[in-house]
Amino acid sequence: MIKLLPTTSQQAIDILPRKYTINSDLVKNGNFVNGSDWTTEGDVSIGGGLATFTETSVLSRVVQSNVMVIGKQYRLTYEVKTKTSGGLRTSLFGSTSQNVDIPSEIGFNTFQGVSFQTDLKIKRSSDPTNLTLTNISVRESTSLEFITLVIIEDGTRKFQTITSVPYATNGNFLRLYCDFTILTEGNSYHFEVKQGTTLLYRDKIYCTSQTSKTVSHTLNTNKYTEVVGSDSVMPKYIIIGDTTTSSDSSSSDSSSDSSAVTLNYRFIYGVDTSVSNTEYYYYPLFATQEEANYLDSQSGGSGTSHTHTFIDDASNTTWYMPSTGGTHNGTQAPIGSQYSEITSSGFIDTDGDGIYNYLDTDDDGDGVVDSLDAFSLNSAETLDTDSDGIGNNADTDDDGDGQTDANETLYGSNPLDSSSTYADLDGDGIADSADSDRDGDGYANDNDYYPDDASQWQAPTTSFAGAILEFTTDGANQEVVIATQTWGSAPNYTIDWGDGNSETVTSTAFQTHTYSSAGTYDVKILGTFYRFRYSNLNDADKRSRLTDIKQWGNISYTTMEDAFKNCDGLTSITATDTPTIQSGGKLDRMFQYSSVTSINNVGNWDVSGISSMGDAFYDTLSNIDTTTYDALLIGWASQNLQSNVALNMGGSQYSSGAAATARQTLVNTYSWTITDGGQV
Repeated sequence: MIKLLPTTSQQAIDILPRKYTINSDLVKNGNFVNGSDWTTEGDVSIGGGLATFTETSVLSRVVQSNVMVIGKQYRLTYEVKTKTSGGLRTSLFGSTSQNVDIPSEIGFNTFQGVSFQTDLKIKRSSDPTNLTLTNISVRESTSLEFITLVIIEDGTRKFQTITSVPYATNGNFLRLYCDFTILTEGNSYHFEVKQGTTLLYRDKIYCTSQTSKTVSHTLNTNKYTEVVGSDSVMPKYIIIGDTTTSSDSSSSDSSSDSSAVTLNYRFIYGVDTSVSNTEYYYYPLFATQEEANYLDSQSGGSGTSHTHTFIDDASNTTWYMPSTGGTHNGTQAPIGSQYSEITSSGFIDTDGDGIYNYLDTDDDGDGVVDSLDAFSLNSAETLDTDSDGIGNNADTDDDGDGQTDANETLYGSNPLDSSSTYADLDGDGIADSADSDRDGDGYANDNDYYPDDASQWQAPTTSFAGAILEFTTDGANQEVVIATQTWGSAPNYTIDWGDGNSETVTSTAFQTHTYSSAGTYDVKILGTFYRFRYSNLNDADKRSRLTDIKQWGNISYTTMEDAFKNCDGLTSITATDTPTIQSGGKLDRMFQYSSVTSINNVGNWDVSGISSMGDAFYDTLSNIDTTTYDALLIGWASQNLQSNVALNMGGSQYSSGAAATARQTLVNTYSWTITDGGQV
């Protein structure tokens, strides 16, 4: 049992973890016992086990070389003894230009991160005044991290959880620094220390301001470890249980085991002349003879005791001391002078049935024997299926599988079996069988093509291989036209008009379609189709309804001559592919007098077989923008072109650099005649 003061101030607990061997610190003399392991810069001094910062110089720091391996994660623990003002920073987790401010409050502080250098440097941050530092420790984070302590008050089940508990080493023990908020004088608690889900240690706590007068032991001496505290007479605590085993299956209530009854020592304050005139002694003393007899029987005696009083006790209290059990002597007196009666926990009668707990097989009287009761001192709880310290009656998730007991019962899985869960893809607590949106993407299963994939919901679109034209109407019952060559070989292609209507075409005639309502429609052409020829469409309104070419498709065009002439509804061509134009085809007047200013991917058009381009991009009102013209010049100049081609770009302008060089290549190498608006 560990004794703690009824305070919210930080208190230290030393434990011996059952599944962990404490690694050595990477830092030598972290308490500054020997300054030779450290170098100092600026107004920082080492002495008396402390490094003292008292200045404002940016260079002041303490340094220890070759502590870490670059790229590994470490945990830094240190104690600030005093501080008037200011703070610290470290370069442990950053380069020289990436110093990191670290906590600098009085008491133990921790910080962790990835090392970017091998040296440990702790320096001033914001003008520290009278800031003293000691107990520096550095360990790899993989050795022991993320320590959680849960303390639960016996009877009320009130609990406190402390995460990322700061720690240091104390010999072979792990010293935890905790700020408890639920400690009350005279109350008992039990606590567990875990790393993740791994149980490191469990024990009981008794809260009393009399810790300077008492020390607790268990009778079976091979089952406890006595740890010496701050003075040479009084141990501060006892480690209960077999510290040599790695098993974590021991009960959290040691008093339910009759072989581990907790007994309390009483100190003699002053010299007991009946024993010695020169030494101080303390004895196992009890207020009742029954307790003393029990200790005697467990210590090899016949179960007898005798009374004992002390000459310096003004109250002349009679204590019962076992006949067998011995005494313990010390070289100095403990602090304090008042006596108080303390009853051992083994002689508490939790359920009031007249049987002390050490004899009672059911301490809390709930009908479940202590050996099978996870909470032998709490009649409201008996089971803790997931070992989280919360009894099943109070636990909303008994098996710790992340699904509430209520939902598991509702959806047919076993709330006491962590391997039995209901399917819940999106983790919203609703079983997939009852969830209208299984993947939680906001689209109901019936409307979701991928109901089990939150990253997508729409049905896949099949890639279309042919040409796609965009037509826009601004009123009801308006007609659009696909203008094509009206002579020569018969075509054989299909048209999907984009409104649910389609047809197969084998005639060279223009193809028309009337839309019942205004809108934008994608018209798809697939099959044997030869060319567009809107120069022969005399209706300006119908020409203007062609507003984009979204895809050239896999059609082999015989020519682009007069293809989109006078189509002033065209402003930009967004197709990402390129047209296939048969060798010998032409580009003459392809976009003449249209409103086209940009053509996507025009630089990748294959024009190596084109010998005539007269006025292909010429317009008196709108010009091809510089970005498009630059791409055209650079892309086309890289091809093996026809010579003596005339290209009229109207007032379009090109950029200096690569575009100007490419234009000169067309003129000098291929003897092209180019008309444009010149360089920007």
